[in-house]
Amino acid sequence: MIVVAACFRTETIWIPHLSGADIVRTPMGEAAYDVLEQALDARESPTMILSTGFCGGIDPSLRTGEIVLAEQILYQQQEITVDHTLVRRAQQALEHAGIGFVSGAQPVQKKWLAKWTRKAI
Repeated sequence: MIVVAACFRTETIWIPHLSGADIVRTPMGEAAYDVLEQALDARESPTMILSTGFCGGIDPSLRTGEIVLAEQILYQQQEITVDHTLVRRAQQALEHAGIGFVSGAQPVQKKWLAKWTRKAI
C-alpha cells in the first residue's frame, strides 16, 4: 500500500484514486507527523509514503508553480530517506511529457520566511 500525504483539498484533487493507494489529509508542518502516525496505525504497513503539496522554495531561482523533485531532503542536520528509483522514474515521466522540473537536495525550513526577498540557500 502507498500512502499519499497532502495538506489541502486543492492538493488532493490532483491525486488519482487508485487501488492500493490511500490519501491522508494532514495539517502543515510538524503537526502533520502526528496525524500521519495516527492514520498509519489504522492501516496496514505502507510500502511507501509520498508527501505532496505546495511549498515556498527557499532557492531564489525557483519560480512560482515550478515542480521540485527532492533527491535529498535535509531537515535539522538529518537526511530523510528518498527513494532514488522513484525520483528517477518521475524525472523520466516529466521529461517524456515535456514538463519542466528541477531536482536536487531540498533543505526544509521549520519556520516561514517573512518575504520572498529573503530567500537564500
